[in-house]
Amino acid sequence: MKSFYVAVRLLLPLSALLTSCAVYVPTVPCTPLLRSKSEVEITAALRLSSLEADVAWSPAPHVLLAGEMALQRTGGQDSRNGPTGPVVTADYSGHHFQGGVGLGTYWLLGERQQFYLGALSGVGVAKADLYDQTGEFFAIILPIFGPAVPVHYQANYWRYYGQLYAAQQASPKVTYGFSFRTTVVNYREVLRDGQPVSYSPAQVFYEPHAFLRYGQGVVQGVTTFGYSFPGTPSLEAEQLLTPTTWLISLGIVFRPTSLRHKN
Repeated sequence: MKSFYVAVRLLLPLSALLTSCAVYVPTVPCTPLLRSKSEVEITAALRLSSLEADVAWSPAPHVLLAGEMALQRTGGQDSRNGPTGPVVTADYSGHHFQGGVGLGTYWLLGERQQFYLGALSGVGVAKADLYDQTGEFFAIILPIFGPAVPVHYQANYWRYYGQLYAAQQASPKVTYGFSFRTTVVNYREVLRDGQPVSYSPAQVFYEPHAFLRYGQGVVQGVTTFGYSFPGTPSLEAEQLLTPTTWLISLGIVFRPTSLRHKN
């Protein structure tokens, strides 16, 4: 049992490093719960080092327009002894930015319209500039090999997705739901330390997730839990391009049209 806990303590930091430096970073699926024409929802959520926001609007009955944006910061500064003795500080901070738009539909079912069905499809673009610091972990475990230098990745890609989701209003203050999104990531360019990387241009990801909303009125809370995984096994050289990622976030939903109902 003791060896099991030791293994877990070693694997958790490695898992965190692999997740933080992935070239493809999925957003938490957008699951607006608009109920009528002209309604608007604005959502802001936090995922570890990533900040996400999306907005949804219904221009006509059963029609849904959505937009999303996400920004992730990774890495940081690293200080170590230089070859001649003085401490050398290097900046290994990176970022991942993406945005997208979508078009969909929604339907309310049930005698009290407590059931919600939605569908959404869209396109997005992303740009990544980050450092893979996995080698830092192994340098700590096996210091005989000396300090490891993080690998610099630069990439940009398009992503296309289709999504179905359903929700149920369990009470006036609680709504829960599930969604399933399929995303196709089309890499346009990938550089490793400034050199082109050989990769499969298009990758398919499956992304199920559950969400819980709580509160009523203008501001609500939202919690999500999901998973993103590649549709085909990834080659060792493409592991950063086809990562498995947890979709866990905590955020708030702002419903400005509810202000009109209060007045």
